[in-house]
Amino acid sequence: QKLALDGVLSVPRPLRALIVDRVQRLPDRERDLLVAAAILGAPVDVSVLAGMLDLSLGKVSLLADALTKKQLLTREDPVSLGFSTSMLPEVVLGELDPDARLELHAAAANAYAMVLGERTEQEAARIAHHFAEAGERTRAAGYYATSAYFHLSSRRLERAAQDFRRALDLSDWRTQDPHELASWIASLGQAVR
Repeated sequence: QKLALDGVLSVPRPLRALIVDRVQRLPDRERDLLVAAAILGAPVDVSVLAGMLDLSLGKVSLLADALTKKQLLTREDPVSLGFSTSMLPEVVLGELDPDARLELHAAAANAYAMVLGERTEQEAARIAHHFAEAGERTRAAGYYATSAYFHLSSRRLERAAQDFRRALDLSDWRTQDPHELASWIASLGQAVR
């Protein structure tokens, strides 16, 4: 690997070409699952992946098993997947059309919200990240605030402050409810004391 100008590791061109070729030769369903997994990022929750692709858990498991045999995915545990190499999601995401990437992030956010139900606040930052990547700033801000309140109540103050800042950064101050903004700012003040 080599260092890119933005400070992250980038995949050398010949290796990138090999990975792209290998992914393009996958059957459509396997490729779709691999792309969705790359959008979700490791660890990939199998139920969220199923919700995102509108497939049964059994079908997702079969496709994941096929990709595991091809040494593209790994089973982290019975309910989550990982990647055989950290380069794989980077290459897969790098090949995505920007519009497709937006749609997939929106699908990921909605799948998380649907699958998690009552546990949504624990993973609200992940949902917020996907809404932000999908360009849905207002929804992302709301989920970052939910995450911040969750962390504030658990006394994880640094994380709460970080998420309140993200919520405020993503908010459109002209249209956001002023009482909500005031609450976020006051709560940010509590987190940074």
